[in-house]
Amino acid sequence: MKNNFFSHNYIKIFMIFAGLLIAISLSFIISSYIKEDENLTSEREVNVFNCNHYGKVVVVVDNNGKWFFTKDGTKRIEVDENLYSDGKLAINYNKETLKVAVGRRAWENCSKNYRETVWDKAKFNGVAFRATGNEPGWVLEYTKGSKNNLKIKTMTTEDIYTVVDIVNDQEKLTSTMKIRGSDMIIKLFAGKCQDTMADDTYPTIVEIIDGDKSRFGCGKDLF
Repeated sequence: MKNNFFSHNYIKIFMIFAGLLIAISLSFIISSYIKEDENLTSEREVNVFNCNHYGKVVVVVDNNGKWFFTKDGTKRIEVDENLYSDGKLAINYNKETLKVAVGRRAWENCSKNYRETVWDKAKFNGVAFRATGNEPGWVLEYTKGSKNNLKIKTMTTEDIYTVVDIVNDQEKLTSTMKIRGSDMIIKLFAGKCQDTMADDTYPTIVEIIDGDKSRFGCGKDLF
């Protein structure tokens, strides 16, 4: 019984470690793609799918083709094609649906992850930091190294600003965004942040201070 107990735990530890390696590898592949093709002007179409047995697949469509980011590496087909196959892995993609087949296994239907799609779409289109808040709902997206690099959206408005400076306070673990031509200040606090409308947890607390009004939300670096 003792040997079985330890062997089962070793297996669990190995599976967790393998999963982390796959996630880190996929993140590195995605970051490399973004840096290599960061000069594209058109917005990329992005969809994230969860395949029960195979795992996560991120699909990106740009003017160079359709890209599949998988645990087995990056795969590409032409924009007007829907099927990828290399003899080991097959992917059938049709915008809102995706199927995966490995080797001789039957096709596996994958479910679209709408929440991850929103965040990955921002990342693939150059957003470095993203935050959301509720009551009323708002979204903040910051893109490094460009004019008009800050966008704040609500259900009815979309305002664009330019961040001219970011002041970091290492002791207080905070960063303050200063905006050209506006008294509005955005503060980022390092700390666990719980989305009030969902179960998601983020590493950064965000406060938007505009005059005597403040809005709070949660955010994270995308790359």
